[in-house]
Amino acid sequence: MTRLFIIIVLLFSSLIGGGAIHAAQTPAPPLATNLQDLLKRVEAGHIVDIHKAAEREKKFLANQHRQQAELKRVQESITRAEAKSLRLEKRFNENETRI
Repeated sequence: MTRLFIIIVLLFSSLIGGGAIHAAQTPAPPLATNLQDLLKRVEAGHIVDIHKAAEREKKFLANQHRQQAELKRVQESITRAEAKSLRLEKRFNENETRI
């Protein structure tokens, strides 16, 4: 039992350590040195945000149309099933009176 515990602790510590090493290897972007540089970075970030928002909206609308089509298909299926149920009930009642 203690060997298993030691192995688990070593695995977790290696995972945590590996993540720290990976984080240390990815360099952080240099800080803005003046207001003009900061403005350029903010504008670039804003453009990226606009593109991401447009992509999210496009996916949302596509999903909304897909859901509406699925809803329509299910409603039509329900309508057909209800009509069939009424026909079968009517036939059952007619057959019951014959017996």
